[in-house]
Amino acid sequence: MRNAVLVLLCSLLLLMSGIARAENLAAGTAVQRLTAILKASEKVNTLQIDFVCSKHLQVLKRPFISGGRLFIARPNLVRFSTLWPYRSDWIVRNAMVWSRAQGDKHWQQSSTSQRPGLGRMMMELANWSLGRTRALKSEYRVSERHGKAAALPATSEKGARRAAATQPSGVLDIFTLTPRAKSERQVLSSLSLAFEPKTHRLYYIKISTAGGDITRYWFWRVEINVVLGRNIFAPSGTR
Repeated sequence: MRNAVLVLLCSLLLLMSGIARAENLAAGTAVQRLTAILKASEKVNTLQIDFVCSKHLQVLKRPFISGGRLFIARPNLVRFSTLWPYRSDWIVRNAMVWSRAQGDKHWQQSSTSQRPGLGRMMMELANWSLGRTRALKSEYRVSERHGKAAALPATSEKGARRAAATQPSGVLDIFTLTPRAKSERQVLSSLSLAFEPKTHRLYYIKISTAGGDITRYWFWRVEINVVLGRNIFAPSGTR
């Protein structure tokens, strides 16, 4: 379940590729405003994003802090790599998923069809990242508020300190997505996305699971349309 949430978030980062300045939005509903923001990603071909993650699990007394990097390329390539305090990787390419944790000698391989819920969400969110938002209104209830996102937790890790220095101090546009389907709500309670109002840059995501776990991601050092080597999306030993 936790791995499913992790890869879900990986795809959600992909959907937020509209880091470039978007046009002013006309007044409308929350789902219309969010749709317009996401469509800013239509001209993005690749992304490289650094992140800091805080996992507050019911089984842990304190949040677990980690950081890493996300790589995305059209049409449907994603690599989500945790770099500290341990190493783990997820690669999604077409309908295949590879995963490897620190200490693993071999990649674990599966197909999105073997994970129907996860696979469907991955493909849906990948479509969003390319500006195809047709499922947004039908799959989620969307609400909007204005306020501050959670502050990045204090840590001595250099990457986290750098990320904290990039976070906005003002009010953000925060959209909350709640799955309409009961089966989805049994996994994902809600998802919050926080944008800087003028540039529509995404700074923060919060995932709340039905079991009470909360995962937060803060994003920084975003590079758009950079050249990404093919080996990034091809784990050693695969073709």
